[in-house]
Formats: sequence, C-alpha cells, structure tokens
Amino acid sequence: MKFSVRATLLVAALVSTAACQKGDSFTLNTEDNSQTIAYTIGHDLGMRLAQQDPTLNADAFAAGFRDGYSGQPPQLTQQQIMAAMQDFRSRMEARQADMQKAQMKQFAEATTVNAEKSKKFLAMIEAQEGVKKSDSGLLYKIEREGSGTPPTANDMVKVHYRGQLVDGTVFDSSYDRGEPAVFPVGGVIPGWTEALQMMKPGSKWRIYLPPELAYGERGAPPRIGPNEALQFEVELIEVVKDQQAH
Repeated sequence: MKFSVRATLLVAALVSTAACQKGDSFTLNTEDNSQTIAYTIGHDLGMRLAQQDPTLNADAFAAGFRDGYSGQPPQLTQQQIMAAMQDFRSRMEARQADMQKAQMKQFAEATTVNAEKSKKFLAMIEAQEGVKKSDSGLLYKIEREGSGTPPTANDMVKVHYRGQLVDGTVFDSSYDRGEPAVFPVGGVIPGWTEALQMMKPGSKWRIYLPPELAYGERGAPPRIGPNEALQFEVELIEVVKDQQAH
C-alpha cells in the first residue's frame, strides 16, 4: 500500500481548522478568507481520514494537533508513537485488502451477469429483420448505403457515432460533442475495425458487438463493465487516405 501515515498526520497538523484551537464552540466566519480556506481543507481532510479509518478518535487527533501546533511535547513516548504508527499502517493495509477483495468479488459477479445479458441481447437483435451477422459474430444493420471504396485497416476515417450499452445508456457520442471523430481503422476495438472495412463512405450502420469484439472481460471502467455487449450508430463520413483530417 502506497500510504504514508507520517505524511498524512503532518498534513493534518498543518491544515486542520482553527476549531481545534478554540474547541467545539468555534464559529466559522465565512467572510474571513483565511478561515474559509482552513475550514475547506480541514473538512476535506476529515472526510478522507473517515474513509481511511472511521474508528479514528477525532478528539485525540485534535489534542495531538493542538500539542504539536503549539510546540508542546507529545503525551506519548517515542516508542509509543512508533507503535501507534505501525498499528495504524497495519489497519489501513488490512482495510485496503478487504476493499480489494470486495471489488474483485463484485467484478466477478458483474462478469457473469453481463455475459448472460449480452447473450440474450444479441440473440434478440439477431432475430430482427434486416440484421446481418458476420463470421466473427458482429451483427449489423445497414440504415443507409454509401458509395465508393471501403477503408482498409491502414486508413484514417472520419465518423460520427453514438455508443450505447444494451439498456440504451449512451456512454460516448461524437454527435453530443458536436464534431466527428478521426482515427485509424486499425486502432480501435475489433468490432469497429471489422465493420468499418465493410462500410462505404456515406454509409450509416447500426452495429452490435459481442464482448469479445468490444472490451471483453476487462471492460472499460467506469462506463463499460466486463463482458458487456455494445451497440453503435456509425456514420462513415469519409476515408482520409493521406491520414490527415479534412
């Protein structure tokens, strides 16, 4: 765990609010810039410490701050301080390990659930009229056919697109940004690379990607989870042969 207890407590001593000096009766003067700065930083630090160790005794922490800030000697021996630091570090490491285990469990569950959802979604799409399927499992529907020569994996393309999860949630959209995207055909996820090489300039397709043609078991956190099928509206505006955007 990359965590410095000494550094955290030192920062705490430097930026804790003036309330620690005046006790619980302290009233913040919101017109005093020095107080608002100190309070803001102190409040943020308090939330961070609460997340790291919700059992931390705030009164004892405040007492330690007051003693240190006023130049008073600590009420603990150096040996006691070192032991306390080690105990705190051990507790933080154990807490982090528990959080990682919980995250791994959640990820594993999402992997299984999403795989089943993706399978059902793709089966439903495949049964729709006008939907075609490639050998790789890519599903696509041609909404508008363009003309000319499709791009190769070495070409740059200019496209408009909208990406959605199986429930319709939009996770990315060049339409929303107000300008098309330019990128290499061979530099995107497999399903995109395959579909673009079948599209003629001016075409507009809807493509449906199984997880293995999208982001697979890793997903693309936080917007795309593991084993998620994706659907895209793709409009191939032009093929940029000289690899320069027009």
